[in-house]
Amino acid sequence: MTPHTQKTSDSLGQTVSRIFVATLIPVFGLFILRLVLASLPMIKNAGTIGDLGLTPLVLMKASLDTVIYFLIIRLCIALNDAIRTLRPHLGEIASVILLSGCALVATLAYSGYEVLFITLAPSQSELYNWIFLAIVLAPIAMIVVIVTRRLDFFTNLMFGKLNEVATHPQSFAAAPAGYAGTPLPPAAPPPPPPPAAINAGREIQDRVNAVAKSVKSAQVEADRLRARNALDALKAESAEKMHAYLDGALTAIAQSDWDGARHFADWAEYEASRLLSGVS
Repeated sequence: MTPHTQKTSDSLGQTVSRIFVATLIPVFGLFILRLVLASLPMIKNAGTIGDLGLTPLVLMKASLDTVIYFLIIRLCIALNDAIRTLRPHLGEIASVILLSGCALVATLAYSGYEVLFITLAPSQSELYNWIFLAIVLAPIAMIVVIVTRRLDFFTNLMFGKLNEVATHPQSFAAAPAGYAGTPLPPAAPPPPPPPAAINAGREIQDRVNAVAKSVKSAQVEADRLRARNALDALKAESAEKMHAYLDGALTAIAQSDWDGARHFADWAEYEASRLLSGVS
């Protein structure tokens, strides 16, 4: 993590902490006030107000709950703005937080306003249920759409790669308008082989080079003999096998398969000795 990324992370953490503290303190105070007022006999035992059938207790709870819901929504909006300002590449997370807050408030409001609504419109309880079902499902559906569009981004978060997302924002930046694909994170470079593997690879490479060098000196003579059909089929087959083993050894070295490279090198040396014995 670079100093700039560390500074930005600290700034975001401090901003989020201040937002939470500024919201939780009044919410906690309102919740305590709600409990205290609900326990007062003059409110708890008060009669209905006029012909509406509402009691002061129901109105008091609905009023305080409305303020609490407003503070929760304001908290989510402030978090959304802070994340988009300080970490623009995490805009999807900001959207999910805001929509989650809306879904939470809608769920709480369903229980908080139920008595009030049923008292005012007792025959419309079914309508009340459908209205809040739609209000709760709307932000949840939007969250599903966001997560589906950026599935690789949220998968990395779920598997604990938030640090990678934070330090490589360009790899997870939001796709431009009209872009149907999803940007992929940069491929990590392969780890360097251990010193022992490097030494083994060099040893096998030297053996392969030695075989190739010894064969090259006899290649002209072998070609001449082939042209005159003086090299029998067995030696020609041996030469083809030797070249195949050399190719296999080089391929295994490129793939860091030291056991395979050593195996191919042994067979290449064997076929080279048969070839050279026949040419000389």
